[in-house]
Amino acid sequence: MSTTRIIEFGALAPGLLGVALMLWSVARLLRSAFQHTDPNLCPGPRRTWVGWVTRAWLLTDYCGYDLSATAARSDGSRRCPECGAVHAAAAKLTRTSHRVRLAPLAALCMLAAAAMWNVRWIRRGGWIPYTPTSALILAQRLSGPLCHDDIRWEVHNRVRAGTLYAWQRHLVVATAIDNLRDDAIANNAEWAMSTLAALGEDSLIALEAALHSPEWQQRQLAAEVLRSWCPDERASRRVTSSPAPVYQPTPKLLEVTVEGLADDALPYATNSTTWVFNARSGYEFLRRHITQAAPYIRAGLNAGDPQQRMLCSLLAGQSRDPVLVAAAAPMLVEQLRDDGVVFNAKYACDSLLWLGRQSFRHLNRALDSQDSQQRTLAGLLVLDIVARDQRGDDCERRSELLAKGREFGARYVVSNASLGEYPPFPH
Repeated sequence: MSTTRIIEFGALAPGLLGVALMLWSVARLLRSAFQHTDPNLCPGPRRTWVGWVTRAWLLTDYCGYDLSATAARSDGSRRCPECGAVHAAAAKLTRTSHRVRLAPLAALCMLAAAAMWNVRWIRRGGWIPYTPTSALILAQRLSGPLCHDDIRWEVHNRVRAGTLYAWQRHLVVATAIDNLRDDAIANNAEWAMSTLAALGEDSLIALEAALHSPEWQQRQLAAEVLRSWCPDERASRRVTSSPAPVYQPTPKLLEVTVEGLADDALPYATNSTTWVFNARSGYEFLRRHITQAAPYIRAGLNAGDPQQRMLCSLLAGQSRDPVLVAAAAPMLVEQLRDDGVVFNAKYACDSLLWLGRQSFRHLNRALDSQDSQQRTLAGLLVLDIVARDQRGDDCERRSELLAKGREFGARYVVSNASLGEYPPFPH
């Protein structure tokens, strides 16, 4: 017998107990109603709302002292010598002093029985669509990693429907920002990104603050959301309408984007997968904002991560900034190697050709390289630069010479029209 079936059959125990307690409670009421004695027992001091919330709903605070022999005051009231409570002449005293309220206890047992009998429905999250939004938001906020996936996406759907109050949206933003972290919870970061995008301007301040977070994944995912709001990104993704504001890239966003060019755990992490290719999307974004990002690309040329240096050197080559291209020239020559990276040699060829004779110092060293692809492409580039300077030819002559490479040249013919179609990334 399965565990679920055992739980369902186990509902009989609290169900029967609840029925018994309910019958007992009814019997108490009937017995009290048919008693012919006057009510003379002290009900105790007046209860506060704190008492009701904490214990009075289940346990009574009856004093139970018999006031029949207590002398009345001049105004007809009587003071209980046991608890000190004062009761007016018309006050309703009690006939019984039971300590336990059976009706609430019976209701709890019946509720437990109903939950056990419907355990399949509860596990499937069938109750979630019927739950108030505030309860779902607070449940998600307080449960943390134990939160049911269906609760997250139900909150997301209600955000998209625009049915949340301002304070509810504020709580959802705070929860989503926390879920951007690398916390080994499956799918919560993707939920957070979708929800923050749907919240639009309400999440803008929190996302910009997350760019300064000490946690790597939180910074990178916040940058991914903000990049998607930029005008050029909207155009490339053919986004015509969105709740998000039109966002212009800030220096901090460009800095975090350059930082994301490094070989990190995204999209594959130790315990889960977050489908964000931050190096690829960041490269394309920086290519469209290369002038603004030039200071950060220059800093990335000296980064400790090889992938970050490679991508920054290729971006520097495309910047057409003489100082930046000259600084990247040694690394661009290294990209001519047969290193298994798609199209990086193509980008490097174009940048070194544009740099012209300033690249000879680095290309001449590559002519003696042990890597045959690097050696061949360096030789073709030297011939191409010399021929262009002598004859004034441009792209047509360059393509013609590169195509004559017997071994590797034809694979990396550089065409201005094709640049940028295939960003260079490892297999």
